Amino acid sequence: MTKEHDARAVIREYIKRFGDTPQIDDESLPERTFRWKEDLFEYQRKFIDDPSHFKTALCSRRSGKTYACCYYLIETATKHPDSLSAYIGLSRRSAKRLMWQEMKRANRKYMLGIKFNNSELVATLQNGAQIILTGANDEADIDKLRGSTYRLVVLDEAASFGPHMDALVEEVLEPALVDHNGTLAMIGTPSAACSGLFYRATTEPDFGYTNHHWTILENPYIPHAKE
Repeated sequence: MTKEHDARAVIREYIKRFGDTPQIDDESLPERTFRWKEDLFEYQRKFIDDPSHFKTALCSRRSGKTYACCYYLIETATKHPDSLSAYIGLSRRSAKRLMWQEMKRANRKYMLGIKFNNSELVATLQNGAQIILTGANDEADIDKLRGSTYRLVVLDEAASFGPHMDALVEEVLEPALVDHNGTLAMIGTPSAACSGLFYRATTEPDFGYTNHHWTILENPYIPHAKE
């Protein structure tokens, strides 16, 4: 075992016993804290590590894209104390169904010390960073997202949003990411309707998004997928 691996093992055991140490600078965080990276497969890691501030993941169902975004949100919040990140589903109910329990499982598995407000759907990390879950079903929901600044926004089920998605992204989310040079990650499955913002983002290179694609066949945690 190398010295690097020895050091990481010691740090992991320390965190397991005594909790995180937020005073360590951000540059050491990926090697120090992100133990879940070893449990993600290649396509998930490439999506998270992509430095682009506008990215998409166009994947099949059961490919692990939402699972990857769970750890993407946690990683971003861990690296940026007192920051705000958001996971947006078609509705508040779908956001809770897809992400809330996944984040709680991550918290238990890696002993992250996250506190969950079940009524507000707000997860607060030990460093003061918060991850909020919400929906954007209509104009009223969109208005609730105004006025905040975000480090990371994950827009799930992006191919299923209606025409109001353009206003959500262009009028609300993009301005809200400017302050911290944040990231917008849109994820979803292919839609039969070849139209809309997500379709343009995943098919038109000039639209400015980097694109990631994988399917259930690349997910090693479903080994019988081909069958």
